[in-house]
Amino acid sequence: MIAVWVCGDMKYFERQPIGDLWVEINNEAVRFFADVDAGNTGDPFGVRSRSHCSTKLFPPKVGLTLDLTTRRMRGAHQPGQLMKHHGEVATSNEKEARA
Repeated sequence: MIAVWVCGDMKYFERQPIGDLWVEINNEAVRFFADVDAGNTGDPFGVRSRSHCSTKLFPPKVGLTLDLTTRRMRGAHQPGQLMKHHGEVATSNEKEARA
């Protein structure tokens, strides 16, 4: 079971074990709790992912574009539609600023 906090929501994933990845997740958890014990709380906005193992196991696909603007999502968070909305608002504000 993998638990991830995304945009204030907890997400849970059940996956078959992937040896190297599970070892890396465990090592990262040990480092995290050691930092907490040492009083190093870290950046409140999070840190950049340092997972070389997951990048090796799941390499990005060159040329693949992920378009979330038309995807229907359950719950209150609809990031694709929000991005589209804010893009339209920004464009509208730019036009008004130039007038």
